[in-house]
Amino acid sequence: STAFLFGRFFCGFICPIGTIQDFFRYLGNKSGLKEIKLPHKLEIIKFIILIALTALSIMGLGNILSPYSPWLAYLNIFIGFNLQAGTMVLLFIVLISLVARRMFCRYFCPLGAFQSLLYAIGPFKIKKSECNNCSYCLRNCPVSEQSRLVDKEKNLSPECVNCLNCINSCSLQAIIAS
Repeated sequence: STAFLFGRFFCGFICPIGTIQDFFRYLGNKSGLKEIKLPHKLEIIKFIILIALTALSIMGLGNILSPYSPWLAYLNIFIGFNLQAGTMVLLFIVLISLVARRMFCRYFCPLGAFQSLLYAIGPFKIKKSECNNCSYCLRNCPVSEQSRLVDKEKNLSPECVNCLNCINSCSLQAIIAS
């Protein structure tokens, strides 16, 4: 699986919901909207959602939650706008993205939860080498704030979407992909 080897590559480069969130956060920045930050402990919610969705799917009840899917709502936009629960979820994601970095990805996305689990056990990671812990590299990270880089950690968080902003912005060249 790509997630096992490269982590949340899909989240960082392919996912349309992630792209929408990045775009609307950019608009929020340009509009002068102050970013809100939530505790990292809330990231457990997406794992609970992953477990619930898996259990419902195993029981043959996955279709109960499909009307709330922002991915289906996004796809439905291209075949004709249809106001459903998923559309409201997608609209909420767009609006909250004006003031928060990838809120859906970080706290609610079951696909991101699954991919971060695979990345945690995968062989390739983005790592710190000669890092002085200035955290400048995380300034433009779509999923982390400065507090995510802990002194003793050699690897970045499994939440990393491999956007490579940290590698490109590190003046010490202390962040490497290996």
